[in-house]
Amino acid sequence: MSDPESIDSGIPVTQPAASDVTESVPQPDVDHGEHGDLRMQPATLVWVGLALEAALLMVGLLAAWLFNFFDRDRPLDGFFTGAWGSELALGALLSLPLLGAIYVIFEWQLPFLRDFQRLLDDQLVPLFKPLNLWQVAAISISAGVGEEMLFRWCLQGGLLPLVGPLLALLIASVIFGVCHWVTASYALMATLLGGLIGWVYWQWGPLTAIALHAMYDFLAIQFMIKSRPNQPAAQAAFPQSASADAPHQN
Repeated sequence: MSDPESIDSGIPVTQPAASDVTESVPQPDVDHGEHGDLRMQPATLVWVGLALEAALLMVGLLAAWLFNFFDRDRPLDGFFTGAWGSELALGALLSLPLLGAIYVIFEWQLPFLRDFQRLLDDQLVPLFKPLNLWQVAAISISAGVGEEMLFRWCLQGGLLPLVGPLLALLIASVIFGVCHWVTASYALMATLLGGLIGWVYWQWGPLTAIALHAMYDFLAIQFMIKSRPNQPAAQAAFPQSASADAPHQN
């Protein structure tokens, strides 16, 4: 009886594809935290932020144009007719006292802030850490313009003749907080911040509110990054496949 190994059947042997081999390798468990994976390239993050805030700006402008729902006491063509430089400077200065609130939010271990601080450590710090100053500034300015035009100039200003200044301020602030619902504590803080910015808008106008919002976001992101210097930055993209990390066997 012949040796089976010596028999050449002449039938070609199909080698398994590389993808079939790698699919059989167990993939590592990656813990992205309870809030999911938010990682992306820094430039992509900037463009996504700019696009989102531009969309909010367009929603506000469309609502003003289609429904005549905006602050009629502050039309667009009057934004830069006054002392707009001093209005912007005032908004930037008004953001400085909020540094104390930023410190409390990021550093004090208060029970109701634990979910937000976990979000900071798990996702937000790694997400924003690769950004440079100009990228943080671009995101902050776009947020100031887009969100203030929608929530203050359009929503709060449009409600003003219908329900009065105080109720318009309250409604706009609550909606602003709900739209920032990442965690319950973050939504509450956004509501309070929206109330403060809404009051500034009421007193000094949209440019001051935009500058306050933009400067607050810039300071908050910078403080968030600097207060956690040992927190690793997020990888540029998704984790590599297990086949890239698996040792090669001879």
